Amino acid sequence: MVNGHGQQWPPGWIKGKGFVKPDEPAVPDAEMFAVYAHAYVGLLTDISDHTRTNYTTFIDNHLIPWFAELSVSDRGPRFTRAHISQWILDLQGGKPGPLHPAGTERRPYAAKTIANPHGLLFSILQAAVTSDPPLRDSNPCAHTRLPKGNDTEDDEVFLEPDEYALLRQHVRADALD
Repeated sequence: MVNGHGQQWPPGWIKGKGFVKPDEPAVPDAEMFAVYAHAYVGLLTDISDHTRTNYTTFIDNHLIPWFAELSVSDRGPRFTRAHISQWILDLQGGKPGPLHPAGTERRPYAAKTIANPHGLLFSILQAAVTSDPPLRDSNPCAHTRLPKGNDTEDDEVFLEPDEYALLRQHVRADALD
C-alpha cells in the first residue's frame, strides 16, 4: 500500500495504530441542545414575556438535565427515540436526569405534567427539522407514546344557572363575598 501511494502512508493510516476513521467535525455550539433550545424560545414571536420565561424554566429544569450533551442536528451525539422514551420513564418514576447534581431528588410526574415539557421538546426538535437548511431528517418526539392520564381524575364540571342558584341559596351570606 505504501508503494501504491508513492512511498507515503495510505489515507487513514496512522503509524502504530493502523487505519482509523477521521475525526468527525465538532458539532457547532449552536446545534447543541441547550443553546439551540434557548435560541428557539428567544425567537418565538407569538408568545408573551411571561410564557417565554416559563418555557426557559421548563428547558432548564425538565430538558437540559437529560439532553444538554445531545445535538439537535444529525451530526454528533444526536437525539433518538430511546432518549425520549427514557426521559419520559424518568419523569414518571421521579428519577433525576443524568446531568442533575448527585443527590438530586425528584417527584414522579403525572401524565399532564409530562405532556407539557414533551410538547415544548417536540416544538424545539421540529424547528430543527424545518430549519433552512434542515438540521435533521425527523423529529424523534413524533411517535412518542405519552403516558395516559389517571381515569379516576375528576373532569371539570360547570353548573347550569339554575343549579348555581340552588347552591347559592344554601351558602352562608358571609361566604358569598
